[in-house]
This record gives sequence, structure tokens and C-alpha cells, in this order.
Amino acid sequence: MGFYIVPAAQVGPYSIRIDMPGMESYKGEFTLLSGDTAVIDVALKVGSTATEVTVQADAAPLVTTTSPTLASVTDRARLDQLPISGRMFQSLVTQTTPGMDGASAAPRLWGLRWGVEFLQDGAVMSNRDTGELSGRPPGMDTIEEFRVETNASSAKMNRPGTVIVTTRGGTNQFHGSLLEVARNNNLGFGVARRREDRWTRPPHLVRNEFGGSAGGPIVIPKVYNGKNKTFFFGSYEAFRSLTATTRAAAVPTEAMRNGDFSGLVNAAGRATTIYDPWSTAADWSRVPYVGNRIPAARQSPLSKYLYSVTPAATDPGVNPLIAQNYFYQAPNNRLEWTLTQRFDHRLSDKDQIFGRYTYGVRDTYAQSGNNNSPTTLDFSANGTFRPIRDHSGVLSWTRTFSPTFFSEMLFNVGSEDLSFINVGDNKKYADQLGLPNPFDEFGFPNVTSTGVGMEYITAANRRNSIVQIYNLDHNLTKIKGRHELQFGGRYRFEKLNILPDQQQVQGAHSLNGQFTGLYDPTSGSTYSAVPFTGHAAADLYLGTINSYSAQFVRKWYRMHSREFALYLQDNHKVNSRLTLNYDLRWEMYTPIREESNFLTGFDPKTKSVVNGTDWETMFKIGATTPAIARVFQNLGVPFISPEQAGLPKDLIKLNKWDFNPRGGFAYKMTGGARPFVVRGGYGIYGYPMPLRAFNARMRQNPPTTARFTYQFSNSVQTPDRLPNYGLRAAPSTVAGVNSRDILDLNSPTGIARGGFLVSYFNPEQPTSRAHEWNLTFEREILENTVLRFGYVGTHGARLDQFYSYNQSPNDYVWFTRTGLLRPTGTFAGTATRAFETTMYGDIEEYRKTGWSNAQNFQIEIQRRYSKGYGFQFFYVLTNALKASGNGWSDDIVPSDNVFLPNSVPQDLNARARLLFYQRDSEIPQHRFNWNFIVDLPFGKGKKWLSRTGAIGDRIVGS
Repeated sequence: MGFYIVPAAQVGPYSIRIDMPGMESYKGEFTLLSGDTAVIDVALKVGSTATEVTVQADAAPLVTTTSPTLASVTDRARLDQLPISGRMFQSLVTQTTPGMDGASAAPRLWGLRWGVEFLQDGAVMSNRDTGELSGRPPGMDTIEEFRVETNASSAKMNRPGTVIVTTRGGTNQFHGSLLEVARNNNLGFGVARRREDRWTRPPHLVRNEFGGSAGGPIVIPKVYNGKNKTFFFGSYEAFRSLTATTRAAAVPTEAMRNGDFSGLVNAAGRATTIYDPWSTAADWSRVPYVGNRIPAARQSPLSKYLYSVTPAATDPGVNPLIAQNYFYQAPNNRLEWTLTQRFDHRLSDKDQIFGRYTYGVRDTYAQSGNNNSPTTLDFSANGTFRPIRDHSGVLSWTRTFSPTFFSEMLFNVGSEDLSFINVGDNKKYADQLGLPNPFDEFGFPNVTSTGVGMEYITAANRRNSIVQIYNLDHNLTKIKGRHELQFGGRYRFEKLNILPDQQQVQGAHSLNGQFTGLYDPTSGSTYSAVPFTGHAAADLYLGTINSYSAQFVRKWYRMHSREFALYLQDNHKVNSRLTLNYDLRWEMYTPIREESNFLTGFDPKTKSVVNGTDWETMFKIGATTPAIARVFQNLGVPFISPEQAGLPKDLIKLNKWDFNPRGGFAYKMTGGARPFVVRGGYGIYGYPMPLRAFNARMRQNPPTTARFTYQFSNSVQTPDRLPNYGLRAAPSTVAGVNSRDILDLNSPTGIARGGFLVSYFNPEQPTSRAHEWNLTFEREILENTVLRFGYVGTHGARLDQFYSYNQSPNDYVWFTRTGLLRPTGTFAGTATRAFETTMYGDIEEYRKTGWSNAQNFQIEIQRRYSKGYGFQFFYVLTNALKASGNGWSDDIVPSDNVFLPNSVPQDLNARARLLFYQRDSEIPQHRFNWNFIVDLPFGKGKKWLSRTGAIGDRIVGS
């Protein structure tokens, strides 16, 4: 009797032979899949040494007989032949895996969010900021197989679900491939595609997918022969998609660009009259422009520039105040490629190593502007880029100490540089246009409310995440009697450089038509305009902007975190039918640390903002300015250090003792070559949440942000302290002439009592957890065909949730609760709040109190590809409910003071259950998927065209 393991075997077909004196020889064949353990139970019969049994074709059963893990494998045949748009393997992951649904870059798993990790040969393929798969994953030709573990994974795995991608390797045979897939509607095909416009042709679509791969032994004639020892594999794959969708926008007419606004007539036929603001008299009366035409000498430098880069109307006879007059093809382009190189080397019979490096590029560009505004002719506004650069590298060393003891050492690195930028981010356009640029920023300043639909914006907040994940894993396996002991550990280091959303840092300016309007003496204290006088399009021509602003936002977070883990697993083969699995994994996730110790928080005991470092350091690193700090301090906002708040430097306490037990069983209820197996398991898994919830909120905290604004309609800033100054005075500022210094950096204007948010972490941040369990029944019902059915359950615990506890109720709730009218005066914005009534606006606490539950029933029939065909059918019935767990985008628990008395529970968890615990509508209740592949009966060895010769075989196939 013996129990032996062959480690580090590549996936693919194998044969095994066993010889023993006095016994019949045994020979079997089997196919090893990714992540599988091929269990071959051999019983030798007494016989002469010359006796040899017939080869057993499927020595390893298709049904898993030693593990409770739910997993599915997509093999090379399906990767090659299943039709998939874009050749992105992650699309196949969600299409072929029961229990997995949603966006392929961040799939949900049996009702759990953010619990899936993608690995390529052990290297992490994910962006910790977004929580999504890397932007450019490995090409399809690079992948030998992928395995998706969805429930009850072993202690070796650190996430609730894992997608394990295995890279192809070289063999003793040279092999290679070339591919080209093309779609092009310019060739005259696809005329029947859905019309989206008034053109006679379908929307633009040109797409190419191409590449090649090669592998084999490394052979250098007369120098080195690597057969049976050293192998290489390389692959290049590219994706090019150039598409366009017809859109309609409203742009200024040619007359407007020449100062002629006689066409300002609405759909009801009512004309708008524009007035000369420089004719403003002492009684605030004005003289209208003759014929609604502004002299060319009055045109501002800003409007001259904007009109020069704005496309001319395609329908010049259409009034843009009534309908769109510009139709165009809005591009949406995507250019990608990936390169992979792998080398395998057998050092000895006991040692083998391999290394792999993958580089991926993804560049996208899209028109993106308010009201479908087209990208400007000079490529300065209304367009976005999203460049992504991915690197992944692996080094692996496998050492076999004995037939019952081996180890695997794995070091890998995964990194991604993801940016959101705009078409104008290469220049300081505010300087070029003479507009305010107080923070010396690149980018195009927003110009909005222009009177027609056309606006000029930076369509995406510029941001950047540069994430590097280093892993060192050591896994060991020891066979002792009936026990297979697996143990080891992991050290993970994550370097996280995050530039948070740089929202309107380059400037944001808007018009309102008051400078060309006429003051209405009967409007009283509102100081309003006479109806149908003044127009923002005319203001733009004159350069008389109503509101100038720019926002200060802190720059880079330079952070890092660590993960430590140890695990032990015993796969106990109790007898020939029953295997028990006992697992325990210990993990420790360190809190995120910022290199300057500058994170911001809040201490509810003292009602103070917590700054991780001192003022001088904050000013030095550009996290705030003295003027911003002074305004907050003058309001009375107290700032204290972490030590004063009784907090660690990281503001979050360390969780040292996260133990995640797991266990399961597999039992063969029947014997024979096709046993009926029942298996099940339960496990607890920890996992971190994406950082986006952190940086998108914390960047707004005092003192790291402030808006600097000058508004001619704001009575606080006007010379006579009355509103709508643009109606009542000749313009003193013209955009592009003398507007450069209109913003005063010593006077932040966006900071007012009750007008700013504080968002902070509760210092107790337990690791998010998933509880998973399943009971599954399996049997091979036909040759290479498995029937699987069972029950799968998950419970998400310690999920992220925001608790907003300083909100202000509406007037009705306030009156019902207090019997008082809403306060006015200095503290009008704070006096009705629940927690602090003098300074703060909403106060949000990030907690780990959310949860989810999901009950699932599945049935699947799958035939592994063999003899020319394979198929898969599965149905999943899901009942998923949740309360939070989706980052900062939903389920923010409000304070009870915004509700009528006794209408909601005072307990936070009970209130969250009442308000949010409900069916997760994003997860389908019923899901039925199928796929199949069938070889055509043509080519060598097939029914038809089987004798076409060497060249014909290459064309027809085999």
C-alpha cells in the first residue's frame, strides 16, 4: 500500500504505469485539469511479470472524490472554440461558472460582492483601488485553462472565490498559432444593423483581434539541447476596436458667433432681448443692443477661442434653442495588446523552476461632454482617455524531497497603473485663456451654462492609481499514512499610490445671462431681471462670466499595507470511500499606512477632526494651505492629533487574531468506475474591500479641500452686498482680459457652517468575512459527462457601511419633533442637526456592520470535450438579500432624527435592517446558461474531405 504525490505537473493528458514483481502491470491514462488533484486508485492483481492489463482510458474519475470545494474548469478546447466577443477570458468566467454573475471584471459570487480574486500562475491580477480585474488581462492564446473555485476552498486559498489562470508552457514539440478576427462595416456588410441615426449606413465599427504564439524546447544547435529539460512559450495578442455612435447636440449658430442674437426665439415664438451692460445707468436701466446684435469690438478673447474650436452646425437652419442642430459621429476607441513570455527548466529530478512575465496595455478614448457636446476641434475639451499599464511576473521553484514530501516556493508581482485623464490635460489652458489658475493646474477649465447645449468640460475627474502587489508564498505537502498534510504561509506587500479625484481643480466657470439682462424694478428684494431679457449665449460672447471657481483638492496618497498568513490543512483519507478535510488559516491585515502619516479622521468624543500629522508637514506636502486651515479654525473646528484622540497613527486598530476555520468531507456512496459522490463543506474567508470607498470620501475632509469662488450674483461678494450684481452694474471683469486674478486664495468661499462633510473610519475595522457552505451530489452519468446538483449558501459579514449621524431633518419633521420653526441666522445650517449644532455638516462613519445572505440551488450537466464535442448546461436559483456591502455607492444609514418620532428603530443595525435589508435586485433570481462545441465533420480523419493532402489539411483542418 502506498500514497504518493507527483507535484508541479502541468495540465494536460498523462499516462501512468505501475510495475511490481509478481503482479500484473497497470497502465492508465487521464487528463489533469487546472487546480485538480487526479486521484488514481490502483489495485494490482497477482500475475506473472509478463502479464500486462489493458490500458484504462480514464484512470482518474471526473467526479471529485477527495474535496468539498466547488470548482469549475474551462479547458483549452472551450477557450479555443467558444464564441466570445473581444476574446476576453473573464467573459467566459461568468458565462461558464455557476454562481457567478455581474460585471466580468468584478463578478459577484453566490451573492457576495468583492470576494473574487483573479490569479495568473499565483500573481494577483487586480486593482486594489477599484477592486476590479486588471484592465488588460492575459490574452486567450496565453491561457492553457482556468479554474474557478466558488465555495469551500482549501486553507491554501485566501479569498471566498478564486479564478486561477494557468499560463501555457512549452513542450518537447514545437507548436505555434496565428490568429486574425476582423469586423469592418466599411466593407459594405452589416447594413441591417440597428440604425441609430439619420445616415444611410450603420454606426461605424472596425474591429481587429490578432496575434500569435509559439512554444517548444530551447534548442541552440551545437550549443544546447533543452529537450526534456528547458522550454519556452511566448504569445502576443492585440485588440483594436474603433467605433462611433451618432449623437446630436446644440451648438451656437454662425450668426451668434458673429454677435447676431436676433435668433434668440423659443419654441413658443417668444423673443429674448439682450441689453448692453456698459450702458447701465444710475437707476440700473440699460439700453438694448440694436437688432439684438453686439458689435464685433465687444467680443471677448474667450468666446473667440471657444467659437474657433466648436464645430459648425450641420443643420444651420435649426434654432439651437428649440432643437439640436449638430449631428456627428462620437468615437469610442479601444486599443489593447498583451505580451507573455514563460520559461520552464528542470534543474534535476527533484527541482524544477519556471518564470513568466506578462505586460499589458489598454488605451481607450471616448467623446464625453455635457448635453452630448462634441469634442472640440483642437482636442482640448469634451473627451476622455483611460490609459492602463499592467505588469505581472512570477518565479516558482518546486522541490521534491521524497515521494511523500515536497514544497513550492512562489514569488510574484502584479502591478497596474490606471489613469482617468481628459483630452486637455496636457496643457495649462487656463493660463492660455487668461482665466484663473490659482493652483497651477493642467487641464481645460469648465465653461458651462452657455445658453445653448454646447458646453466645454473636463469630462472625468483626473485621478490615478498605481498599485503594486508583491506575494511570497511557501506551500508544503507531506504524506503520512492516510493523511495528506498541506501547510505554509504568505507574505503580501501592497504599495498603493493614489491620486484622488481632482475635481474642478483647473477651474469651473458658468454664465447666467444677467449681464445682458434688464433689472426689473418691481422684483423687490430678489433683484431679478425682466422676463425674456438677457441670455447666457450673449454673455459668453461678451466674456461676462457670472461665477468663477476653482477647487483645492489634496494630491497623492502614498500608502502601503501588509498581509500575513499561515495555514494548515489535513486531507484525511479515512477509508476507500470517505475523505475528511480539516483546515485552519490565520491572517493579519495591517491598516493602511500613509508615508507622511497624513490621514484624516474624526473623534466623536471631542467632536474634533483628527489630523495624522502636524500643520507644517501638511503645508509642505500640499495637503492643505494656511488660508484653508485658518478658515476652518476661525469657524471653531478643533483639530487634534491621533495621540490626543487615543488612536494609533494609522487611525485604525490592528486585528491580530483572524482565524478562519474550514472543513468538509467527500463520500463515495457507490463504488465502481463511476461512483455517486456526496460532498460538502463549511469555511470562513477574510477579504479586504476596495480602496475607492476610502479615497473618494476622505479627500473631501477638512482641511484637505476648499472651493475658491467669486460670483457676481452672490450678495456676500458683491460690492454693494446685494444679489445679482451683473444686472445692476457695468462689467468690471471680462474673461480672458482681466479675469486671471479674480479668485482670492486668502479667502476660501466654499467653507461655511454646516456646509462641509466629515467622513472617517471607525477605529475598529474588523476584516470583512464570508461564511460559505455547500452540500453537493455528483455522478458521472455517461462517458465524460457529469451531473452535479446541490445547495450552496453564503453569509457576508462585517461588510462596509456608512452611518451618517449629523443630518438635518426637513421642515416638517423638525416641526413635528420640536414644535418650532426652522432656525435662521448664523447657525441656520447647523442648529437642527442631530449630533453637533454649531459647525459641521453631515458626519459619516465608515463601519463594518453591513451583511448579506444568499441561498442557492444549482444543477449542472457538463461533458468534458472529448471525441469531437463537449457541452455544459446549468441552472441556478438564487435568493440573495443584503444590507450594504457595496462601498460608498449605496445604503448609507441615516440618523433617526430625519424621520418622524418612533417611525424607525434607534438601534443602528435594526434601522439598517428596516431600511435596506431586502432582495438584492442586481442578482438574478433565475439563471440558465449553456454552451457547447462540436467539431465539424471535415478534414483529416473526418467523414468528408479527409484526403486533401498536406496543404489541404492545413486549410480544411483536422
